[in-house]
Amino acid sequence: MLRLMAGMSLAEKVGQLFVSRAYGHSATDPDAADAEQNQKLFGVRTAAELVSRYHLGGIIYFSWAHNTRDPQQIAELSAALQRAAAAAGSGVPLLLSTDQEHGAVARIGKPATLLPGAMALGA
Repeated sequence: MLRLMAGMSLAEKVGQLFVSRAYGHSATDPDAADAEQNQKLFGVRTAAELVSRYHLGGIIYFSWAHNTRDPQQIAELSAALQRAAAAAGSGVPLLLSTDQEHGAVARIGKPATLLPGAMALGA
């Protein structure tokens, strides 16, 4: 681990501290509106460019950012983002996550198993 960190630039080390959202169902080919949002917020068109430019430690998926259409799309997005991180050369895979609380917040729907939320479990 120390060798890995020693080989990172300051920008790469700082980037590893951040988990960001990115717009689009695809890491490299987002819809025009999603590319526009990425450009406006981050100065890049795609999620892959965001990972590469800022050396991010992770990406968090949201349905409103069009990241979670179905299991196949999520798998393809995740694999492409991991390829972008690997190509950037930091040697650290991305942490991919979602805000999946269930109850009022369920970013990933069927066919994923929908477990009860914390309030239901505590009742």
